[in-house]
Amino acid sequence: MNNLFKDLNSIYLNVYNDEDSIVSCAFIINFIDKKDSKLIRPFLIMNESCFINNDSVYIMFDTTNKGISSKHKLTLNKSDFFGFLIDDNSGIISIPLAQTINDLNSKEIIINFKGISDDLIPTYDILEKIQSIDNFAWAEFDNSIDNKVWKFKNNSTFIEGTDDVYFENNDSYIGTPLFLVDSGSYVQDGTLFLGQRVLFMGAFYKTSSKYIIMFSSRKLIEKIKTKYKFE
Repeated sequence: MNNLFKDLNSIYLNVYNDEDSIVSCAFIINFIDKKDSKLIRPFLIMNESCFINNDSVYIMFDTTNKGISSKHKLTLNKSDFFGFLIDDNSGIISIPLAQTINDLNSKEIIINFKGISDDLIPTYDILEKIQSIDNFAWAEFDNSIDNKVWKFKNNSTFIEGTDDVYFENNDSYIGTPLFLVDSGSYVQDGTLFLGQRVLFMGAFYKTSSKYIIMFSSRKLIEKIKTKYKFE
């Protein structure tokens, strides 16, 4: 189980402001080409909230240059993000990374990252067969120990007619991805399965006075595919 969360930890990307303070969380979704599994479209997913008090933010990526480990600083400017919004309401930004990766590769710089494979995103059929979701899990960076801490939540609230999931408001970063994590066994469609299951369920995208709200992963990928016109 610890190895599982170690792998999931590497998905989370801290978003920093110019004062080097964490202001949000980002992650990458890898869309695998249906005809050629070697072709991957990586998209950086983040939220416009990180620009509320910042003209620019940055993310640090681990890189390798001729066998030597280094860092690459990806800076994002407030004036540029509007074109990457997936819609007019959610505030979610999706940035294609293929060109950035290719540009670095041309300089013999390999960017190292772990993205969420789109096969971890449940179909509507699977969602309908999940009898209860009482083990949402997500990681948060704790400055006091300079590390990520995993949180688990049950008793989430579903609002009729929406794909959103509501949690009691907390200090979680907007942009944080959430997972459904089962270890040992789980029930689906009335059948007991043995083993481990991890599904990417969505990301925190806005708050209200009472709730922090998760945007469905299924809806997220549909909007990205529509915006960038691919299947």
